[in-house]
Amino acid sequence: MSWLDVGLPPVPGSPVARLAEQSGASLPWLKAPAGAGAPAKSAGDVVVDPAALPPSEPAPAAPKADAGAVVGSEPGQGPIPQGALAALVGRPKAAPGVPGPEQGAKVVAVLLPLTGQAQALGQSMLDAAMLATLEMGDESFVLRPYDTGGSPEAAAEIARRAVNDGAGLVLGPLFAAEAREVGAAVGGSGVGVLSFSNDRSVAGGPVNIMGLLPEAQVLRVVAYARQRRIERFAVMAPNNEYGQAVVNAMRSALSAFGGELKDVALYDPALEDLTPVVRQLAHDNPQRRAAVAQLQGKNDAESKAALRRLQEEASAALGYDALLVAESGTRLKTLAPLLPYYDIDPAKVKILGTAQWDEPGLGNEPALVGAWYAAPPPASHGDFEKRYEAAFKRRPPRLASLAYDATALAAVIARTRGFGRDAITASSGYLGVDGIFRFRSDGVIERGLAVIEVQPRGVKVVDPAPATFQAAQN
Repeated sequence: MSWLDVGLPPVPGSPVARLAEQSGASLPWLKAPAGAGAPAKSAGDVVVDPAALPPSEPAPAAPKADAGAVVGSEPGQGPIPQGALAALVGRPKAAPGVPGPEQGAKVVAVLLPLTGQAQALGQSMLDAAMLATLEMGDESFVLRPYDTGGSPEAAAEIARRAVNDGAGLVLGPLFAAEAREVGAAVGGSGVGVLSFSNDRSVAGGPVNIMGLLPEAQVLRVVAYARQRRIERFAVMAPNNEYGQAVVNAMRSALSAFGGELKDVALYDPALEDLTPVVRQLAHDNPQRRAAVAQLQGKNDAESKAALRRLQEEASAALGYDALLVAESGTRLKTLAPLLPYYDIDPAKVKILGTAQWDEPGLGNEPALVGAWYAAPPPASHGDFEKRYEAAFKRRPPRLASLAYDATALAAVIARTRGFGRDAITASSGYLGVDGIFRFRSDGVIERGLAVIEVQPRGVKVVDPAPATFQAAQN
């Protein structure tokens, strides 16, 4: 079952309809249930609990709400800070009170760092959660944001409070250390946790992890490379938990699909200049490189033959046909030109990556054009980015979609199966903006990933993500 099949139609004047009018976008993902009987309740009837948002600065008594403020529902409460609620619903009328579980509300807590070093990311993820609430929730769905500040101790205490306040499901927290404490805090309460972490060590008990697992990405791209008869692999990765996970995943993938791991280069994550690492992987021979430089540009037959021999010698010295680079962002773009300079020729060595590469502009670096990486299908994620940008006038960070999908899942099961473990771990899974996903009994997420090729002006899907888990297993 997917929430695309059970979306609710926007009604005139609802926040979702206003968003559509403002952006000029259509809402094809929202459609009336087949054979609808009684009128569907509008996504505009969603109740968001303002009392749980971070408190604003103290204000004088009886403050006057200005044009951008959202007035709280409780008597005497000051204006709520600008954010998702203000951006999406403007200035709704003050409600007499937010319904709780005793009034039949389906309460979901979302734990995010709304202050502290990760405040910007936390706010963007809350915005995504609000967007999902407005698009997918009904009038009984209540989303309560809580600020963890990025602190594991605070997250644990807040999770206990959220459960005591009636939350039937906890979304978040963001970091693994927080998720570990939250799992211990709510254990035995029967309340599940959908953490945004990608650290599988925190999964289990009440905790499920929503994050994009590096292991799954490596397995997917290596499986595709093996289908293309690539046999010998190398890995370049930082010497930290993420890098070790990538290397271990490569070993597992080659054990499952065949092939050889010929070289591994682990390096200090704080290393600024990655030239020594690339030279190590290239088995650099300065004399040969100098001879190649002298021959390049010469057009006589003898020089061309000598150049070919030296290039073949360099390729043979490498000993591998594909190199997985576990880097991203500026560091990836900085090291990419070093690869062909040190004779790791992308025309002969297929460059591979992970979902960390899922960012604009990679095709501007010629050495990365033609590289493959595994990530959620870009089309549906791109649609989410457009809706988010229309609502908030800025691009969402990559992790914002995790909050959207978790909230949308919560909204769907709230009105269909409830928040029980059997609903969360439904074997058929769910379809979100990051493709199909489901949770195993141990709390680890499974996703349907696409294989994507970097192009000079964007990306191209070279192997689509599966549409169902049955297709993924065949």
